[in-house]
Amino acid sequence: MLATQSSIHAKAENVAVAVCTVVVFGTIGMFLYPLLYQLGVLGLEAKQMGFLMGASLHEVAHAVAAGAGVGGDAEQTTVIIKMLRVLMLVPFLVMLGVFFTEKSGEKSIKAAVPYFALWFLAVVVAGSLMPQGVQAVALPYIVGLDTFLLTVAMIALGLGIRKDVLENAGKRPFILAAVLMLWLFAAAYGLTVILT
Repeated sequence: MLATQSSIHAKAENVAVAVCTVVVFGTIGMFLYPLLYQLGVLGLEAKQMGFLMGASLHEVAHAVAAGAGVGGDAEQTTVIIKMLRVLMLVPFLVMLGVFFTEKSGEKSIKAAVPYFALWFLAVVVAGSLMPQGVQAVALPYIVGLDTFLLTVAMIALGLGIRKDVLENAGKRPFILAAVLMLWLFAAAYGLTVILT
């Protein structure tokens, strides 16, 4: 939802509620998936479980934590599948921006392009092409800066969520989020069984 906010011109209150539902259900999934794997309920191997978690958990942090909870092949597979989903955001956001620009009657494609998505893609490409020696030196600093900036962003987001915003939203967003979580789980489980 945060990624699409600039493209669809969503209200801050709606974004806050959406983020809250993602955090709540993502946290449930983060603990539930490893438990289901340990109990053998789903009948999946570790690598298949990684595919399922990477394909169905919303946040990168939840996917990484769930993958670590299962361990083994699941950990790497979860991160790879989740990162592929994150990369698919770039073309999706560009298409969404163009659609909403045309729908609102604006003529400027420049206004439709979410530049942070293009910068994200540029950083992915630069990181992939970076020589190993440079990566070894620079990566710890980049990860430290990334962790700090992500922490600041999450604190700012948390400070923006007020009790009255959640009260005004009511139960419907949480019911919708629960239905979407179940649908996403079922679809990802089906894909996992078929493709792996």
